[in-house]
Amino acid sequence: MFCITFPGGAYGHFVSWTLEWMQGNFPADYRPFTAQKNSHNWSSNQVSTVDQACTNVRNNTILHPIQDSSTRIVDSYDKLFNHYDKIVALHPAKDDFIWHMNNKLTKIYKSGWIAARMAANHDALLSEGLANWQGNEHWETREHLSFYLWDQHIAEVRFNDVESYSNPRFKKIEINMIRDQFVDTFMALADWLEIEVVRSIADIELLQKDWLKNEPNLHKDKLIKDLTSAIINDKFMEMKDLSIFDEAIIQRNLRLEGYEIECFELNTWPTDTIKLRELIYEN
Repeated sequence: MFCITFPGGAYGHFVSWTLEWMQGNFPADYRPFTAQKNSHNWSSNQVSTVDQACTNVRNNTILHPIQDSSTRIVDSYDKLFNHYDKIVALHPAKDDFIWHMNNKLTKIYKSGWIAARMAANHDALLSEGLANWQGNEHWETREHLSFYLWDQHIAEVRFNDVESYSNPRFKKIEINMIRDQFVDTFMALADWLEIEVVRSIADIELLQKDWLKNEPNLHKDKLIKDLTSAIINDKFMEMKDLSIFDEAIIQRNLRLEGYEIECFELNTWPTDTIKLRELIYEN
């Protein structure tokens, strides 16, 4: 009996479905992908809380182990181990953060992460921070996120607690392992869970190709690092299809390197690094 824990956007539905598919519980050519590029098009064993997972124990249950800001993830794991033999914990490495942030921005809520969090009053720091800018223009939201988003993400995913947690019945899978070692990661996971795999390696490789079609943000962390370096060193790189999270992290990165952006009313992000270089100054 096992369960899968994950923060939103860390492929809990996809990993859970893939384990079912590998056992032959779905047709070989079926895919669970939606227009929103998530993997929610199937009836998973998802529950809303740790208590529900412990009350309604089912194999391959998936859940977010954090309910609110006061939740200690170690306490969640301890509760789950009273009912499940093994826990699979999906989480981002720090070099996956911008990829994962973009997933939660676009894949979880149809209205988008920012609007959904504020509408549900889930995040006082986000709401109050944006209110302090006394406006909701794009540049103001970006500016606030540049101060707020990175630390919020570390806290939201309980990064340090997951990184330090150890138990022989607990398997951590960084999401980059799915990207970089797709077949090996799923085969090793199936072996650890003692799942009988009926799909061939060729089947799994084909699934990987189809999954990749739904993942535009896989290499965002390297891209944002390279763009930041190009801006500082006055090197040309095109900047296109960046999300507001990407822009905010570039602004944060520049600040950490001693630069600020002349961002007042900068609602349209420059199209290349040379143009943005003209708008930064040493702080």
